[in-house]
Amino acid sequence: MASDGRRGDEKLVVIAADFLRAIDLKQGFDPNAERVLEAVFTPGVASFLARSLAENDPRYKQIICYVILRAGRSIFHYQRSSRAGESRLAGLRSLGVGGHLNADDAKDQVGRQWLDRAIQRELQEEVELTEAAQEIRIRYVGIINDDTSEVGQVHVGIVAVADLIAPAVRLSDTTLHDGRFNLPEDLIKRSTEFETWSQLCLPALLSLPETS
Repeated sequence: MASDGRRGDEKLVVIAADFLRAIDLKQGFDPNAERVLEAVFTPGVASFLARSLAENDPRYKQIICYVILRAGRSIFHYQRSSRAGESRLAGLRSLGVGGHLNADDAKDQVGRQWLDRAIQRELQEEVELTEAAQEIRIRYVGIINDDTSEVGQVHVGIVAVADLIAPAVRLSDTTLHDGRFNLPEDLIKRSTEFETWSQLCLPALLSLPETS
């Protein structure tokens, strides 16, 4: 998410907040990702909006790809600097690597392929996976919808877990630092250090099975 600040007034993919309420998307972390994704990516539901407008219009929510890197049960996390693209999250730790779904990802075609392109782009921009970790498996595990903060009022997060074969990740975005892996039960004890979205994800990660 941090790198998006460099793109100026890009066109973002947004969903009407009223639509999310109509499909009964609950507040907090919703583990029923597939139900929501099927509704959101129905043709004609999503639209484009300039970032300068979207950031201040709670009638719409920007779609964020929020990718959690995991090796075994250990979760990657990092700290955002004061130069991070989203100033409201500066200084907080985060589990999520990723950012906005934008018009370039969508290429005027509504569909789940948007997510795949956005995730690959964001991973390339924000982290470097060493050769030992480059075989990754991505699965969608939940949706974050949180109207209790200014950030949450204009964003909705699609949470994906990328299972790595080794905990071998380096941060390549210079606005992010102190990247490391820890077990989710250890991170819950430090939850106050994390942004709200990460706090919402942590309990779900405790019981998330490893891929075979």
